[in-house]
Amino acid sequence: MPNSQRIHRWTGIAVFLLTLGVYVKTMAPTVAFWDCGEFIATAYTMSVPHPPGSPLYVLIGRVFTLFPIGEVALRINFMSALSSAIAIWCVYLSTVALGRRALGGQSLQPFNNPRDIGVIAGAVVAALTLAFSYTQWYNASEAEVYGYSILFTCLGLWLILYWEGTGHGRENDRWLFAIAYLFGLGGGMHMLCLLTIPSLLILAWFSDSPLQRLIKQLLVLGVVGFVAILVLGPGTPSNAVMALGLLGLLYYLYGQDRRLFY
Repeated sequence: MPNSQRIHRWTGIAVFLLTLGVYVKTMAPTVAFWDCGEFIATAYTMSVPHPPGSPLYVLIGRVFTLFPIGEVALRINFMSALSSAIAIWCVYLSTVALGRRALGGQSLQPFNNPRDIGVIAGAVVAALTLAFSYTQWYNASEAEVYGYSILFTCLGLWLILYWEGTGHGRENDRWLFAIAYLFGLGGGMHMLCLLTIPSLLILAWFSDSPLQRLIKQLLVLGVVGFVAILVLGPGTPSNAVMALGLLGLLYYLYGQDRRLFY
């Protein structure tokens, strides 16, 4: 393995361990304020938290409550610290991949020259900036769903970059199914991770031309469904204006590529 690639991997591990160590050192030793007590109680008793619910968080939290370390609240708090540290690791990996592309290289291939040091240093700064930002650090120290939410978001971004960097094809496209499955699980944790789907579609659009037609078809289906809701729903002038605008968009797409409708 090239020396620069070894430095990259060990630096990523160091970022993860440093972040995890700080989070564990500063996390709440027991129940914190607001929803933390509810999540700890529901995870321990396998109950239902406030709507819309977080079934995946409850299930994973129940597993962490079985660890014979400290109090139950401490175990659930550690779950947030661990998931947040893994998210920071994904941020580091994603920043390295984007930095290599920005400098004219490949996402997963090192330059084996001084440019690698700049990319790695920039990724460390980006990852640690997020790690010790107020919101991220705060959510990593208590029993909340936001640590897992940022993990699903950052992991989805890293997977799409990994898919792009390793090429396309039937075997490699399994990573796209992994992303879809990941966000399906994320819905049982927090809906925030779903906000990254448009960004992932844009990356897939410019990475693989055969996927462009599929994305267009999904867009057409979404527009058709929205028009149907506007037409069949309560009639208001604003609904009619939106329906006409969406029909105009469909006509434009039809003029661009008629194969989408066959």
